[in-house]
Amino acid sequence: MSHPHIPAKVAAALEHAHLLGMVHRDVKPDNIIVSHDGENAMLVDFGIALTGPSDNEGVQNGHA
Repeated sequence: MSHPHIPAKVAAALEHAHLLGMVHRDVKPDNIIVSHDGENAMLVDFGIALTGPSDNEGVQNGHA
């Protein structure tokens, strides 16, 4: 069953990562883990993520 709040939770996770200076770069269904009850979601696999202030500069300017 699809839960309509899952995209908002993933967006919140991305926002949090961006505030920490990280850009995920591989957001896809396989990298979103949803709890059995469908109430929680986690964004996983930051293997190709960019980190640091210089990497995040383009995101803050809307050029991700």
